[in-house]
Amino acid sequence: MTKERNTARLAWATGREPAGAALLIMFGAFILYANRMNEIGVATQMGPGYFPMLVGFLIVLLGASLLLRSLLVERVPLDFRPVAPCVVVVSAILVFAYTLDRFGLVLATILLVAISRLAARPYRVIETGVIAVALAAASCVIFVVLFSLPIKAW
Repeated sequence: MTKERNTARLAWATGREPAGAALLIMFGAFILYANRMNEIGVATQMGPGYFPMLVGFLIVLLGASLLLRSLLVERVPLDFRPVAPCVVVVSAILVFAYTLDRFGLVLATILLVAISRLAARPYRVIETGVIAVALAAASCVIFVVLFSLPIKAW
């Protein structure tokens, strides 16, 4: 086997498109399965299961066409360097969820923005501070004052 075919096979094994296509096919199949008890009817007198069946079928068809396309087109191997910013953003969301009840909306929002901003380069302190304060003030006005949600601000 040549090196080119090995590279193409590696690209297939690590490509995003086949995995996304498989997820679409499974999601569409789930919709079709969940809709199996609903009455479908005909095009002139649609039952409650007609539209979900149509959507599920179209999703399966879209997934199958993406899968076929991914088999016919050579892909390049994935680069896993962008994983670190995703981990930072998810960590910031977890910190927000943990600190919201303990420290209040203002501090939790400021921590969320400060930690999320670590995912971008270069880290600008003044810009991050302005965004954090503005977002904290806006979220306090919207959620505490306007919506009267039972969230402590401080």
